[in-house]
Amino acid sequence: VYAGERDGSWNVYMAELGEGEEWFYAATDVSESEVVATDEEEYQPRFSPDGKEVAYLAERTVLKVKNLDSGSVRTVMPGRWNYSYADGDQWFDWSPNGEWFAVTFLSRGRYYADAIGLVKSDGKSDPVDITNSGYVSFSPRWAMDGGAVIFMPGATGRGGMLHLCAWCNRARGQ
Repeated sequence: VYAGERDGSWNVYMAELGEGEEWFYAATDVSESEVVATDEEEYQPRFSPDGKEVAYLAERTVLKVKNLDSGSVRTVMPGRWNYSYADGDQWFDWSPNGEWFAVTFLSRGRYYADAIGLVKSDGKSDPVDITNSGYVSFSPRWAMDGGAVIFMPGATGRGGMLHLCAWCNRARGQ
């Protein structure tokens, strides 16, 4: 599953190998189908853990999920919870059981996505802030078979200067 720009709009597509094909890089028979193709910009698709649904961003800030069997689309997290400055600056990750997403989102009325939260994949809840720090955090990922969420702490403008947290420096071997 991937995003592609066609006819001036980003949409979500899926490619499948033909019968007898084993590897995409060497395939001579590949079929492509539209997963989501609307007037909205849709990108950053990810399969659910069971492969029955595809999550994606619409208009760069709205987290949506499409059920591949029924074709139904639901909004998991409305755009009011995010603001995008550039492609790829929003993060989300399915939980291993498919019931949750770890997400970045706007907290406390800020103008940038600074918090890491959890939101139910059914779209019936608001994100719950699990960082509650006031500092920028990004790139949440599930770990320990869904028992934990890991994320990168970012930079902060506290004190009028830009600082990189010590953890980030250790991760880089500095």
